[in-house]
Amino acid sequence: MIISGTVVVRIRQSMKDNEVFIDGCAQGGSDLLRIPNGTSSLFRRGTTNKRVTILAMAAEDCPGEQVDNFLDVSPATAKMFRLTNRFQYFLRFNDVTNVLTIILRRTRTTASFGIEGETVTRNDVFGVAGGTHDALNLPIDNTVLTVIRAGRTKKLKLRSFAEGENEFGSGFATSASTAAFFGFITGQRYVLRFNQVTNVLEIRSIGGK
Repeated sequence: MIISGTVVVRIRQSMKDNEVFIDGCAQGGSDLLRIPNGTSSLFRRGTTNKRVTILAMAAEDCPGEQVDNFLDVSPATAKMFRLTNRFQYFLRFNDVTNVLTIILRRTRTTASFGIEGETVTRNDVFGVAGGTHDALNLPIDNTVLTVIRAGRTKKLKLRSFAEGENEFGSGFATSASTAAFFGFITGQRYVLRFNQVTNVLEIRSIGGK
């Protein structure tokens, strides 16, 4: 049987080099939690292999409301497997061979409603609600994103809504100038696709550009 799922890597000093910890933080948990806690496995990425013990637990250390599950690894394991902190990866476990394979997931896509499309005062800021931030696994605030829509490109600083009704809502907001530049319409539904390697955020209307 193949057990698979998506995780966000967390590099932790407290982790042992011969252990990896699957933390089922997403609501509904993760299929990966079907892996028996304490399983001895061959951890693999490409041609890199290492014998580890898989620790799997539901909601052990979850930062707030989460749509993600996490994989905690030691700094040495992260270096050996070229894993980037806070990046998203795909895990596949074969319970016949006991091989746990990890693969980088470059992009993530979600559909969100615009919040109030022109509420941001600064023209260099792209604001997102907490739900959109988590769904896309966006980086920390002030990271410069390359935002693309229908051939138009603009560099914008990411900002998350830290409080209020949009803290855990979904959607995004820009200045009036940026909204006009990209042709955003307040309340219209858009598809957002984020590449965590290049920090490119591509935006399309549902069923269109």
